Formats: sequence, structure tokens, C-alpha cells
Amino acid sequence: MANKAKQSDGSKVSFRFATSHFEQLLFAALGEVMNQSASASNVKRSYAIVERNAKIISAVAILLFMPRLILAFTDLDTFLGLTYQTALVPMAVATAVYTVFLGMYWKCPACKAFPGGGWSREKCKKCGVELK
Repeated sequence: MANKAKQSDGSKVSFRFATSHFEQLLFAALGEVMNQSASASNVKRSYAIVERNAKIISAVAILLFMPRLILAFTDLDTFLGLTYQTALVPMAVATAVYTVFLGMYWKCPACKAFPGGGWSREKCKKCGVELK
């Protein structure tokens, strides 16, 4: 690839940039490596957000399960104004919210599939990309 510019006397001068095939391949490979590392860090960053949201949803679900569990394992008739039967409502809401989150949002940022079970997953089970 050569660009031409005019000198003060009107003659053209040729400037050369990455003219050899080897240099072009080298620049392309360097760009690809930089894109892969940027992509890997984006995947890790995106998955960290998904994991944080999963922890928040889990904490909320545990809090919504607590009245039913406390009423089941104590002699109390009510807890926080809820009876044993009415404590089932927040428990059902927690189950529904967690199930929707799991199905819609707990996905690998790279392949958009469920990355596998467990909280300590390091790699996606489907595509093998590093998540942490």
C-alpha cells in the first residue's frame, strides 16, 4: 500500500506502510490477540455481574423462605404477621423469581447457554470459555 504526496517542487513522493505480506499478517495477528484478550476480559466482567445478581436473588429468596421455615420448626402461630399457610405466598414468589432468573439471565456471556451447575464454576460447560 503506497500513498503519494506532493513535494514543494510538484514531484510526487511515495510513502510506504506495511507493504510486505508478512507485516500485514503480523498486524492482523496482533489485532486478533488484542481482541481476544479484550473479549475474555469482557466475558469475565459480564459473568461477574451475572454472578453478583444471582447472589442477590438467592439472598432475597432465602429471606422470603424464612417465615415459612421459622413457623415450621418452632411453636409460633405467626411470624411477621404471617401464618403457616400465608407464609407460603412469599415462598412461592421467591421460587418463581429465582426460576425465572435462572432460566433467563444465568447464562454464559460468550455462548448464551447455561454455563453449568454450582457456584464455583470457572469455565462454561458448553463453550469452555473462562468465566473467572
